Amino acid sequence: MFRNQIVVIVAVLFVLGVASLVFGSRALADLSVFDPAQQVFETKLILAPDTIIPGNQEVELIAARPVIAKRLDKLALNGPYNLVIRNNYLEVTLPQGRNVPYIASVITSIGEITFINGGQESPPVGETITLGVPSEAHKTYSILFTSREVQTIAPPDSASGQIFFQLTLAPDAAARLADFIATHPGAYICMVLDAQVVNCSTMYQQSEASLEILPELSSDGPINMDDLEVFLYSGPLSTRLKVLAD
Repeated sequence: MFRNQIVVIVAVLFVLGVASLVFGSRALADLSVFDPAQQVFETKLILAPDTIIPGNQEVELIAARPVIAKRLDKLALNGPYNLVIRNNYLEVTLPQGRNVPYIASVITSIGEITFINGGQESPPVGETITLGVPSEAHKTYSILFTSREVQTIAPPDSASGQIFFQLTLAPDAAARLADFIATHPGAYICMVLDAQVVNCSTMYQQSEASLEILPELSSDGPINMDDLEVFLYSGPLSTRLKVLAD
C-alpha cells in the first residue's frame, strides 16, 4: 500500500516536472521574442534623391534634411520623429497612427507651388502641365503668382463660419491677379504643385492684397490647399525625393 502511494507520488511529480519544463520553455521562448525596442510603434521610410548626380547624393540629402524637418514640424505628428543620413540615404522614422502615404507625399515633393490661369472651362485638374506663355503651338498655362509671393495664409475657420482660404499677396502679385480677374471673368484659378494641378476654383474674390478662395475641383492626390501652409513654411527642396522602402 505504502509502495503504491510512493509510485503515485513519483508519477505525479514526474508529470508536474515535464509540464513545468514544457510550459517553462514556452515562457522563455516568449520572453526571448519580446524586444522592448520593437514595441515602439513607429514607421521608417528610406529616402533618396529621385534624380542622382554622381557624387552629389549626400549633399542633396544634407540640404533636404532641414526642409523635411520643417514640414514634419508643421504636420504636428503625434510623437517624435527622427532624421538620419546613413549610407547615402535619408532614414525618416515616424510615429505610427498617421497617414504614412500622405506624409511621404508631403516630404518627398519639391514643393514648388504656383497659381495659374486654368481657363474658362475644363481645367486640367490632376494633370501634369507645362508652365509658360500660352501659345497655339504648345499647351501651356500662364502663372498668376507663386508661393514665394504669398505672404500669409489663413485656412477656413469653422468656429467663425469662414469657409474660404485667405491668402495675403505681395503687391506685384496682387496687381497681376486684379488685372487677371478684371479681364478673365469666370476663369478658373488653379493651384499647381511641382507642375501637377492639385485643385481649381471659380469661387474666389480679391480685396486689395487679400485673395479669398475655396477649391471646387480637386485631384485624387493626397495633397491639397490645406498643405499650402506647410510648403510655405518649409520652402522647396532642391530635388524631388523617392521612397525606396518603408
